[in-house]
Amino acid sequence: MTQKELKKNLEYNKYTGIFIWKSKRTGKEAGCNTKTYIHICINGKLFMAHRLAWLYVYGEFPKQDIDHINRDRYDNRIKNLRDVNAKINGQNRSIGINNTSGTIGVIWDKRRMKYQANIRYNKINKFLGYFSKLEDAINARKEGELKYFI
Repeated sequence: MTQKELKKNLEYNKYTGIFIWKSKRTGKEAGCNTKTYIHICINGKLFMAHRLAWLYVYGEFPKQDIDHINRDRYDNRIKNLRDVNAKINGQNRSIGINNTSGTIGVIWDKRRMKYQANIRYNKINKFLGYFSKLEDAINARKEGELKYFI
């Protein structure tokens, strides 16, 4: 798929993130929502809409992963998309439903009655320490992010 071929088939609105068909079903919104992303079928091939948005605006497919900055996988406005490596993309995730600290990588350890800070790097969990104060655990996590990801 090239930018020229894409623009022949679809119109993209960078302010709404929506693709509209130029051919086939002229004027209708392109794509279907799946459990994960919006997909668009062009000439029998399935594409993720966020990757097509990147191609449409920048003339090439992203070199890495596309991260939805606001974590909404259906929001394909170009200002909400960034081309990042898998580690950075993985860091931009919502807090788990069981998280009680409000911070990724910080949990309350009931047995020790302290906050525990952790970070996952290269598929390995790294222990950053136990802390009496939530603020100290959050700071340890932030320092871990600087150490391992930047």
